[in-house]
Amino acid sequence: VPIGIIKDAVGGSPAEAWLSADALKQFPTYEQQGAKFKDSTLVATTKQRENAAVADWYKRLHQADQGEQPGQPKWSAAAYAATGWATMPVPGYWAAQTPLGMVNGVVWFRKEIEVPAAMVGQSARLELGTLVDADSTYINGQLVGTTGYQYPPRKYDFAPGVLKAGKNVIVVRLINNGGRGGFTPGKEYRLVAGGQTIDLKGDWQYKLGATLPPTPGTTTFQYQPGGLFNGMIAPVLPYAVKGVLWYQGESNTSHPQDYQALLTGLITDWRKQTQQPALPFIYAQLPNFMAVKKEPSESGWAALRDAQPLSLGSFFTAIKLGSCA
Repeated sequence: VPIGIIKDAVGGSPAEAWLSADALKQFPTYEQQGAKFKDSTLVATTKQRENAAVADWYKRLHQADQGEQPGQPKWSAAAYAATGWATMPVPGYWAAQTPLGMVNGVVWFRKEIEVPAAMVGQSARLELGTLVDADSTYINGQLVGTTGYQYPPRKYDFAPGVLKAGKNVIVVRLINNGGRGGFTPGKEYRLVAGGQTIDLKGDWQYKLGATLPPTPGTTTFQYQPGGLFNGMIAPVLPYAVKGVLWYQGESNTSHPQDYQALLTGLITDWRKQTQQPALPFIYAQLPNFMAVKKEPSESGWAALRDAQPLSLGSFFTAIKLGSCA
């Protein structure tokens, strides 16, 4: 008998997106919100308007970026003289580590390293943890990797010929779309080649390239109430599913007061949809993630963690406590 796990996941999605239309009837506010986006004309015009606003933001950012001005030395070039640049300890966020504060736009980072001959002439990997938000990364003036948003680990493999014995220059053009930008703490920052590693933590030079208001927001339509059920859950219902592993919650931390009802409703709904009243449902406790606060304060993450065990009133449910990172 074939046995396996069906991965049915969309990162950053809220619980209400996974409810069926029938289950949403017990949540009138969410039901009305989801119904609005059944209008295909509204969806199309919203996408067009929002995409145009975001494209215009990036166009203005590129035009304003002092590191990429026509006729001027490119800040990504290995030969560029970074005189007068300030320094910032990496990892960290520039809002906390520099006088820049909560600036949005482009900040350029630069680090010179000494590479031994044993690391030259072979494939190598540059690991830059995760960066907030989007980066284009260069070594000795050559683009070795680019990522458009903050979550993917930056693990950039590049071919022999990029590194050279002696001084090498790593440059990161880092775009922050809103909030704090920088190098996420607790990650690996290193260059690996030929079985040797160079630690890249420590002081980096930095300079502000351009500043703009935060990037215009966009509507994630599949995250609307009911937006994921038909495409992601309904096709799985004919399978002989024997249980559910659920790891979700961060996108509900802005309204944790609803979470107990939403999760209980979801469990009830999926058991009804699968015609299994005792379908086991095991879910992970939301881990610690946000910045540590030195003084007591309200926390949507803590409130949601408190709400999660309350759905244990449903039979055949269990919670995994602690981090699942």
